[in-house]
Amino acid sequence: MKELFEQPPLFLVNPKAWKLSLAKKQKLIHDIVGNRKREIYALKNSMESKTLAADTIKPGRLVVACGGDGFQNLLADEAIRVGGVIACIPFG
Repeated sequence: MKELFEQPPLFLVNPKAWKLSLAKKQKLIHDIVGNRKREIYALKNSMESKTLAADTIKPGRLVVACGGDGFQNLLADEAIRVGGVIACIPFG
């Protein structure tokens, strides 16, 4: 069976969302996906989120938005624009 997505899922984490530390957010992601391959990227600042959305959301790549509703909305807009797929973990 062909894989649905060509690359491992990418978790984009807004480290300022929610009250958990980045390490606890990363552990939560690990608890969800187990030992499956994945990439986790923590944003450095809010300006980076728009650039990352444009650079990472592509058809054939699952991007998981780990942040608040504004962050998730930004990624959802880009997914709609390019035909990408996102999932959300509400960290807001």
